[in-house]
Amino acid sequence: MAELDAGAPGLVTGLYLVGSLALDGYREGISNVDFIALASRPPVGEDLAVLRRVHAGLSGGRGRPDLRGVYLPEGDLHPGPVPVSDQVRVLVNQGEIRTEYDHEPSPADLFILRRRGLAFRGPDPQELGVTVDGGDLTRWAATNLVTYWTPWVDSYARSVWPGALSGRRVRWGVLGVARLHYSLATGDVTTKEEAARHAARRFGPAWHDILDEALRLRRRGRGTSYRTPIARRRDAVDFIRTAIADGLRLAPTR
Repeated sequence: MAELDAGAPGLVTGLYLVGSLALDGYREGISNVDFIALASRPPVGEDLAVLRRVHAGLSGGRGRPDLRGVYLPEGDLHPGPVPVSDQVRVLVNQGEIRTEYDHEPSPADLFILRRRGLAFRGPDPQELGVTVDGGDLTRWAATNLVTYWTPWVDSYARSVWPGALSGRRVRWGVLGVARLHYSLATGDVTTKEEAARHAARRFGPAWHDILDEALRLRRRGRGTSYRTPIARRRDAVDFIRTAIADGLRLAPTR
């Protein structure tokens, strides 16, 4: 923030932490730092150059977590496309900056912001007028299962390489889908650890091995209890497909 304030005075009026930090599920060395920032003006020209420079300097540093977030115009804390053509949104992921006019902020991040967001700068999140609810969250979760996770898991199921689904991807896929299933089942957002416990209760002992594996990878980053990569990939693919199918049965019809 000191660097942004020096290079682009008055640009950032609010900075809020969401994701695992807000949900008390942050894992050092594994979790991202997820944020939503509010901008007083469209971040174009020199302002955009400053954002690029600052975030490039914060990425890739040894021991630094990856930053993932979005800069939104003030008053634009709602799901859906930007209604005004000049209200650019700036997306940040691991130091890379992208500008989009029609980007939809994640309803999950907005939901966390409204309920549990941590204010680094700006008023209390409950004073921001965030217009997201459980219906927005569940519709987004169902769409994400169809448009992202279904082709994602299908690509690994078709792979002929035994180690195609690495430990990092097992962790990402199993816990990511479990988390979306939790949102569809409860209308709320939770940590990946609690989502795994939810999935263990929902789907039973047949899936405990792969859920335990994903949790172990999240805690330690490496190691496995499986004898072969093929066996682990089979269980991961089967669990993800099972959770997607069940989640879509729970999804709202409109």
